[in-house]
Amino acid sequence: MDVMKNQDRKLSEQEEKRAAVFDTLASHLQEEGYQRKDLTISVKDANIKGMIAVAPDVIVWIILYIVFNTGKPMNTPMIFLVPLMIVGIVVHELLHGLVWGLCCEDHFRSISFGFIWKMLTPYCTCSHPLKQSYYIAGSIAPYLLLGILPCAIGVISSNLFIFLFGIIMVTGAAGDILIIRMIKKDGRLDALYLDHPYECGTVAFYKERT
Repeated sequence: MDVMKNQDRKLSEQEEKRAAVFDTLASHLQEEGYQRKDLTISVKDANIKGMIAVAPDVIVWIILYIVFNTGKPMNTPMIFLVPLMIVGIVVHELLHGLVWGLCCEDHFRSISFGFIWKMLTPYCTCSHPLKQSYYIAGSIAPYLLLGILPCAIGVISSNLFIFLFGIIMVTGAAGDILIIRMIKKDGRLDALYLDHPYECGTVAFYKERT
């Protein structure tokens, strides 16, 4: 199936090139006997359902911060939070690319970055198929390093600035967590995962067990 037949927005030149590469790789894998299953979701649904997915994490961390820091002074300057958020968004995508680049066969030649202006959404994508463990490692890295780690540091150090940054980065990883859940729910441990060239999510390629 040509992925370019199923899109509801005009693709950028970069996305069109990536879609052509995707079609070639997908056809090659299917010729080798792999079955295909799309694990994609619209950016809008990813934002809504992803926020629901990480809401329990956010609630737990807020409760922990309140429990351990009630009555302590909170004189942390907040003026730098917005600039740090912007840096965090960039680093978020770089972490995806770093881990996937280290894991995939073609390394960083397979990694590309972009921005969907219509949705105001940055992205990182890998054009080489990855094992499930590698794909999940790259997907979850920003959530752990930019989200969970700063939340823990903020709670322990009573630093509201670091804590809020972590909370924001946890919510920023909502789409990633949602995709990871889709992969785990699909349950194909031996599948290869290839980023969809322009939709939010991935495509699983697997061989039927005999």
